[in-house]
Amino acid sequence: MQIEDVYKEIDKKVQENSRKVMSEWTLAQLLAVAVFVSLSTWYGYTILFGTNSYSLVKELEMEKRELEREISELQKSNERLQKSYFNLKVTRGEVGNEEY
Repeated sequence: MQIEDVYKEIDKKVQENSRKVMSEWTLAQLLAVAVFVSLSTWYGYTILFGTNSYSLVKELEMEKRELEREISELQKSNERLQKSYFNLKVTRGEVGNEEY
């Protein structure tokens, strides 16, 4: 029975050591996962809502399209006004009499 007691004692120590290693490894693994999730969350937030974010880029693209549309409308309006002005000058006979 003495040998069985020794084996049981060895087995008990091995199990205790393995539990310690597993609990430490699990804690380290848990910490690594927590750090990874935190950094990923921060990076994702920065990409979506930060200074150079996706949403800001989309907003600026939409604003650019609106400004380009407004520029086109103003150019057309300017063209109409210039034609009107030129026609007015022609009807008054002021064409060719400009002074520089």
